[in-house]
Formats: sequence, C-alpha cells, structure tokens
Amino acid sequence: MIPVLDRLIGAFRGTVDDFGGDLGLSSELSLEPGSTGLCVLMPPWKTEADYYKPVRKRIRARGYSCLEYRVTSSLISPDHTYTAHSFMAIRDQAVADIERLVREHGFTAVQVIGVSIGCVEAAMVANSSPHVTKAVLVAPGNCLAESLWHGLKTRNVRALFEEQGISLAEVKRAWAAVSPENNLSGLRGKEIEVYLSKSDGNIPYRFGRSLVQSMRAAGLEPAVFENAFLGHYGTVLNYLWRGKIV
Repeated sequence: MIPVLDRLIGAFRGTVDDFGGDLGLSSELSLEPGSTGLCVLMPPWKTEADYYKPVRKRIRARGYSCLEYRVTSSLISPDHTYTAHSFMAIRDQAVADIERLVREHGFTAVQVIGVSIGCVEAAMVANSSPHVTKAVLVAPGNCLAESLWHGLKTRNVRALFEEQGISLAEVKRAWAAVSPENNLSGLRGKEIEVYLSKSDGNIPYRFGRSLVQSMRAAGLEPAVFENAFLGHYGTVLNYLWRGKIV
C-alpha cells in the first residue's frame, strides 16, 4: 500500500513543468578545520527549501566537511537529450570539484550521498571518481527511465513523452548511460549503503531491489536497509533526520 505522504506529495507536486533552459547548477562548500573527510550531497530535484539542512548539520557535527550541490531547473524533462546532458554535467562538475578539493585539503575519505533522483548523480559520481570511498543511495531505482515512467511525481512528463510518440524503451536507451544500474563498475572496493521502502510510491520498491541485485551480480556488497511502511518521502526524511552518517 502506498503511504498517504507519497500520495499527497504526488498529487500536489505531480506536475513538473519547470524544465529546460539553464540548469542553474551551484555548490556550497563548508570546511571543518582539520577535517580529513568530505561528504558530497547531490541534488534530488529542484527545491527552494534547504533540503539537506538536517543531514548537513549532523555531517559537520561529526567533523566532516560538506560539499552540497543545487539546481534551479528540474532535471527530469520530456527532452531526453537535455535530461541526459544535465545529469552528465552534474557528474563532471562534481568529479572535478572532488579532485580539486582532495588535492587542496588532503581528504582521505569522500562520501557521496544521494536521495530519490539524486541517487542517479550519486551513483555516477561514485562510479567515476577514484577518490570516493563510500556511496549512500536513499530511495533509489535501478533505471532512471523506469523511475520516471512509474513515479507519481513525474506522471505528466511521461504523458508528454507519450504525446510525442516516444516509448519507455526509447527513453531507456537514451538514458542508459546515466542509470545507476550502468554505473557500477567503478564501485568495487567502495562502501555502499542502500535505503529502500517496500511501500515506495514514487520510485517503486522493485526498481530499488533490482539495483541491489545488479550490484551483487557485479560483485559488490551493499549494506541494504529496508522498511515496510515509510514510503518514498518517509524513507528520505527518516535518513535526513536520523540516518547513519559517516
């Protein structure tokens, strides 16, 4: 059963119409004196709220420095080329920033955290950067196209694809390179945590389980934390306020 919170947020935020144009990617670095660890927070979506505030406070309380990314345009759009390029642009910027910060500050541990759609960028960055030592994926899916096609929040984007005569199979091909299931080869030897809800109404549970299965088939050993009733947003909020940090 889909939790009330997922249904309510899906209903009120189920129309995504602010896509395209300038991605508006920005970042903010908070340095802790003497820190040897860096946590990198990837944007889950365009959001006006200080989304990562609770987890950022806990990261810094543990003595880690924090690098947070934000965007001003929705990453998901009915232009599949724009969407793929947007995710790749975020990955490339984050990988370059991590390389520079490790060189300048001598960080020996780099943890990348992604929630919801932000798991796409988190997986890409962890896969691409040799400096990343840990990846945390909260409410992820294995395939970006499947997550869009079956998610409550992105129903209108699916409808716009269908109006153009574009099928799920075509979107999957266009977004194959950015999907988490295709960004696993660089995760060997890295710590991985995956948080899933069996009642997720936004990125259905079966897609998160499929990602875990792909990880294990690739020889990875993710630590998997599941719940039965929190749903998508409850799982995200639970991690942000109470989840394990570093």
